[in-house]
Amino acid sequence: MNSKYKVGDIVKVRQDLVGKRNYGGWYPQITGLESVTIMYKEDDWYRVDSNQGVSSFVTDEMLDGLVEQTVEPTNREIMDKLLEIEDRFKQFSIQFGFKFTNSERGWERQDELELLVEELLGGRLK
Repeated sequence: MNSKYKVGDIVKVRQDLVGKRNYGGWYPQITGLESVTIMYKEDDWYRVDSNQGVSSFVTDEMLDGLVEQTVEPTNREIMDKLLEIEDRFKQFSIQFGFKFTNSERGWERQDELELLVEELLGGRLK
C-alpha cells in the first residue's frame, strides 16, 4: 500500500473517528484534533504531531485530506507586482491617451486605474 501523504504535509483529521476502533492496525489517539503534521511515513502508517503536543501513529483511514495552505506574498513579490502595475499603467495611459495626474481631486480617471490594478492583482482588492 502506498502512502497518500508525504513528510511535512499538514492533513485534516477525520471528525468521525471512534477512539476504540481499529483503523488499519492502529487505534486513534488524535480524536478531537482538527489537523496534524506528517513527521514520518511507512507504506501503511504515519507518525504525526499536532500543534497541541499530541504525537501518534495513524493510517490513511484516520485522515481526511490535505489542509489548504494559504501563502502570503513576500515583500519582494509585492514590490514586483507594484512595478508591473506601474509599467502597465504607463502603457495603458499612452495607449488610450489618458493623462493621469495626482491632483487635489485625486487621480483623474480613477475608475480605469482601479480596473487595471484589479486585473493585475487577480481580483484580490475586494
